[in-house]
Amino acid sequence: MIHALENVEIDEETGEVTGLDNLAAVELEAKQKIEATALYIRELGADTEALKAEITRLTARAKALETKTAKLKEYMSAPLAALGGKVKTPMITVSFRKSEAVEISSEVDALPAEFVKIKTTKTADKTALKAAIQGGAVIDGVTLVERQNVLIR
Repeated sequence: MIHALENVEIDEETGEVTGLDNLAAVELEAKQKIEATALYIRELGADTEALKAEITRLTARAKALETKTAKLKEYMSAPLAALGGKVKTPMITVSFRKSEAVEISSEVDALPAEFVKIKTTKTADKTALKAAIQGGAVIDGVTLVERQNVLIR
């Protein structure tokens, strides 16, 4: 915009301003750039939402496939056990593998303290803090900041 102002001239006798055509062109160009950027931001937002929906869909599909796999393994267990726990063909070998897992049948609170993990995370309640500050409270280390957010409709 500074370059546009270099061509502006003022007639000292009449006070007439000339050379504003360039200024208007610069303003129009700025508006066009803002519009194009805003449209691109809107497109990125739509792409983001589409990707999130696809992630949700694929996550559900993966979960369904995991469940189906577990059911099919369970379905094969009895016949596999009846055949001695191992089936070998030229294409594939199917057998049992031993593993160990801990099953807890009681409440966690009933376990000895040395075997209990306590996981906690602390987060600030920003909604309550905002309400308190707006109500006149003064809280050390907390301030209410006004921001300018770009809105694209």
